[in-house]
Amino acid sequence: MRTFTVASVFLAAIVAAFGSSLQATAQQPAPSEPVTFTTQEDHRNMLEQLGITRLRPGPSGNEAAPNHANYDEALANPYPNLPEALVLKSGERVTTPEMWWKQRRPEIVEDFEREVVGRIPSNVPKVTWTVTETRETTVAGSR
Repeated sequence: MRTFTVASVFLAAIVAAFGSSLQATAQQPAPSEPVTFTTQEDHRNMLEQLGITRLRPGPSGNEAAPNHANYDEALANPYPNLPEALVLKSGERVTTPEMWWKQRRPEIVEDFEREVVGRIPSNVPKVTWTVTETRETTVAGSR
């Protein structure tokens, strides 16, 4: 009959764990080398991934062009005519909390998503993020 000390059992457990992790590491394929792009190559690659074939032109520097940049403050409208918050798109006034929650608020949320936030296109490729490194640093002696 053999007697085992706590140290020998602990050592055997470490060896078993280390050996299984070595096996798992040996079965994984080596990660591919990261690709380094220039700014232009990265932009072109992202456009290809998103299926964008051409970009909308920005404002023209030519004042006579139809898409010229506006530098005239008289033409700018810092206070646009916003829709009434308590009037439905049908023109009916919101008179109860139920009308607000079930009718008017969804109208405002829809407008905000469409006009301000924007929507994610249906054909966006799936992106998976992986943490490859974590570092704890200090700045001026504090975390």
